[in-house]
Amino acid sequence: MDPDYSAQDIARCDLCKVAIVQSYCDFCHVNLCKPCIGEHISDDYSKHTIVPFQQRRSTPIYPKCETHPNKTCKFQCKDCNILLCSYCLASKQHNKDHELSKLEEIFNQKKDQIQKDREELKLQLLPAYEDIATELENKIASLDVDYNKLTTELSKHREELHREIDIAINQREREIDENKVNHLSILKKHLEEIKQLQSLMQETIHSLNEKEDSNEVTLALKTKSSAILNTIKTGLEKLGSVTCLNEEEIWTSGRTAGDIKFFNTEGVLQKTIKTKSGEYPVDIVVYSDGALVYSDWKKRTGYKLKNDQTEEIIRLQGWRPSQLCVTSSGDLLVTMITRTNTFKNPEDLTLVSDAPTQERINCADTNQEWI
Repeated sequence: MDPDYSAQDIARCDLCKVAIVQSYCDFCHVNLCKPCIGEHISDDYSKHTIVPFQQRRSTPIYPKCETHPNKTCKFQCKDCNILLCSYCLASKQHNKDHELSKLEEIFNQKKDQIQKDREELKLQLLPAYEDIATELENKIASLDVDYNKLTTELSKHREELHREIDIAINQREREIDENKVNHLSILKKHLEEIKQLQSLMQETIHSLNEKEDSNEVTLALKTKSSAILNTIKTGLEKLGSVTCLNEEEIWTSGRTAGDIKFFNTEGVLQKTIKTKSGEYPVDIVVYSDGALVYSDWKKRTGYKLKNDQTEEIIRLQGWRPSQLCVTSSGDLLVTMITRTNTFKNPEDLTLVSDAPTQERINCADTNQEWI
């Protein structure tokens, strides 16, 4: 045959290497032409299973019986969870009242489930993660351009402002560079996690392909279905915070709008809450009783929301609330930030509780206070 068309060559007999294959041994997994069948089965006719080539790998290969090595097991005892051959069933050693299952039926059910798992991974989960990976790669590719625009705009302002404003702009440039590094690190970490999941899915698909092509009953019995992953589309341009009280309630907030969204585990939006200032919340947490707390940077206030009623629980003077944490005792920790004339960022931590007093801790070596 022309070597240019070798990829299209039809299957040949594995024994003579010349004749076109017509049959297949489902026990030995060997292609056979008609003249070579006799030679192939001459060693032991009973163990070979010759089928038309188009029906190859259709005959289950049953496991050998541990008690009767010359017999194969075609049944499984549901009560004892052991494999049985016909001799086992006929003997008095096994309880006649036990419920039996045919291995052929179990084998076919497992084959169907393997095919469903492979198709689900290949057609649903893998494409979804490929889209996520592409989106992350595009963001990384455009990251330099976006941040260069910010730096250029700030440079133009520098030329028009006085010395003090110039210092502030330089500080802002450093913050942008730090944000860029942090942003890039987060995106790359996310991309790496996605690619690792993609690799695991590819390995699983490869393994399922091998199991689907195999007619080994024991291999099929050991197969377990894949876990189903769920991705929730929040609709937030930049996801900032995620918190939950239990597995049924998920609260999210972004970095571009004053929306706090509540989802169930199916990813269905239950409600959307607007912050008092209309700006995005710096952080959100949930109390053990289900009450939601968020820090409003613009209004210098912390709010508590329960049963659709909003309560102001902390208001700061000269400080702005930042990160939040609910302690095991039910108290609320609030990080407070301010800027000095030299644009440093001393931070305080306030402990808010039902008690009439609050606790403040001052860290002298870092110019910080903890309340």
